[in-house]
Amino acid sequence: MAFLKQAFAGPFHVPGALILYAAALILSGWLHYGVEYALETEAWGAMPSAVENTIRLGRDLAIVVIAALVMPIAFGMLGRDLARPLWKVGVPGEALRRFFSLWFLMNLLLVTVSRITGRLVEADSPLAGLMIGLTIILYATYIMVGAAIMYHGGFGTESISKAVTPLVREFAQTGLLLLVALFTVLVALFTDIDTDNISWLWHAPVSGVLSAVLECVIFCGAWIICMTSQETPDDDLDF
Repeated sequence: MAFLKQAFAGPFHVPGALILYAAALILSGWLHYGVEYALETEAWGAMPSAVENTIRLGRDLAIVVIAALVMPIAFGMLGRDLARPLWKVGVPGEALRRFFSLWFLMNLLLVTVSRITGRLVEADSPLAGLMIGLTIILYATYIMVGAAIMYHGGFGTESISKAVTPLVREFAQTGLLLLVALFTVLVALFTDIDTDNISWLWHAPVSGVLSAVLECVIFCGAWIICMTSQETPDDDLDF
């Protein structure tokens, strides 16, 4: 339990990172629900479905870019504090340069899989259950994997396999962290907001702050796992 205690304390040791991350989630929430509200209430007038889908696509890409800009910086600040003085990647400039593409691709994958899953559910496809399970797994593990890649310091096919090795080696701690991650997914599902009224204006900040704390805890936990694993003699990580 000391491991989880350290993981939960991590985000509050760097309040600037937590505030930045929470602000990004709140902005993304307002953007997501605001567009849905405008389309569902026809605030911008009646539109063909193709136009609505194009607007949603632009909205989703904007959210992916926001995440890709903020996650390297906020997570870099948390990682630098936890691994001081070993992790020497500069924040924000160098962290953004190194890891923008990592978080852009990861968030793009999440959004794409989520949209495909939503379409399959609407069509009552027999593949919907499988895709729902895949979506939950992706949302529960992507921050852990991203943290391991950042700690390793590289982003490539060979470096990814080496980076995630600590998550496998320290399976007991990873299992505990996965429970926190699954709880975070449940929180996101149960705090989803109905967009037929303007309640999203104040619900989005509440869910955004809660998600920010939990997701930063997951990052810190994965980072601590990597630090623990580095102490074993066969672990060769490149800073």
